[in-house]
Amino acid sequence: MKINLITLIACGCFMALMIPALGKVKGEISDLKRELENQSRYKRVTVTGYPPLEKYTNGDPQRTASGEKVRLGRVAVCPSMLKQGWTFFRKIYLKGTGKYDGIYAINDLLNPKQRVKGKKGQFEKCKNRIDIYQHTEEEAKQIFFENAEVVLLGESS
Repeated sequence: MKINLITLIACGCFMALMIPALGKVKGEISDLKRELENQSRYKRVTVTGYPPLEKYTNGDPQRTASGEKVRLGRVAVCPSMLKQGWTFFRKIYLKGTGKYDGIYAINDLLNPKQRVKGKKGQFEKCKNRIDIYQHTEEEAKQIFFENAEVVLLGESS
């Protein structure tokens, strides 16, 4: 089979066009990977409050699931979030909650007793929900924000 000069030139031009395009595709794949990693650090959540009362806990209302004493500046997350890397002692930044916007530390898990009714009226496991610790039940009941934004910050401290 004979390959003439025109065919070689055409192949060379085609390759010259394809190599940069392949590099661009590789770059887009890298960008997508970074975006997926960042998505696991960013969530839209429902934010509620919880007080240190026995009905909201699985044991000692003065101790969190991480073993720490309850205190302001701490939050509880859904067990499903814990499995996604939102682990104890990691810091989060909460936005879209008015005066509750700010940085918090994860040190507790939402209690299974606090599951919410879904659209069909059946109890569902919590998903993408964060509870902010408050001193009293009255204070806790004032906290309810749907579609708040939360970002997982850095490594655990």
